[in-house]
Amino acid sequence: MTTSALLPAFALFLVSLFASGCVPEKQGLRTEANWAGLVDNTNTSIVVGRIEWLEKGEPKNMEKGLMGFSVTPQLLRLEDGTRIMGEINEVGRFVWQLEPGTYVINRINYRDAWSGNYFFVPKVGFRIERSEAAYYVGTLKADFAIERDLIGGVSGIARFTIEDEFDNAGKIHSEGYRSIEVSKRLMVRDENLPTTIDTKADFQLAIQILNAVLMGM
Repeated sequence: MTTSALLPAFALFLVSLFASGCVPEKQGLRTEANWAGLVDNTNTSIVVGRIEWLEKGEPKNMEKGLMGFSVTPQLLRLEDGTRIMGEINEVGRFVWQLEPGTYVINRINYRDAWSGNYFFVPKVGFRIERSEAAYYVGTLKADFAIERDLIGGVSGIARFTIEDEFDNAGKIHSEGYRSIEVSKRLMVRDENLPTTIDTKADFQLAIQILNAVLMGM
């Protein structure tokens, strides 16, 4: 289990923005109906899973609109430093189209109507081994012990765990497309992963840690 404190987002966003040289690419949410064409016609793979968000043990769904509550994961591909914003639906499910590589969920942006934008660092990663495949990476479960001050400001610690819901999720994601095999490659977490990954040394350390963890599975 890992824990992460809620942090103001703006300062680290500027560091990441200038380090990468561009705004993170936004990933569109794909439906199951897109899978066959995506797998057959690109050099990418389909990655499915879920981010389950709880506050004081109670599930909290995403809300639409500028004033709604949302969490948004930022992915970092360690091989080349590409940063990608991953979209999730109202219950946290995602279907991403990614190139093969080693990925870290570098941070999770947290937006709350009362207190603005913050972020968490879950220290979680996964690997996509080959293109033209479909992978299930698990459910990243976050339980946020939220506290609010007198003017509605947010603080607190989130505890992150990874759960295997493949039997349940696999039926949903493969419904009607049984010719597409969904392989299970669960996310891993390690508290030794760097909190920020901006320098060459940070990238090398992160990929060494994930190589060791993933090879031991």
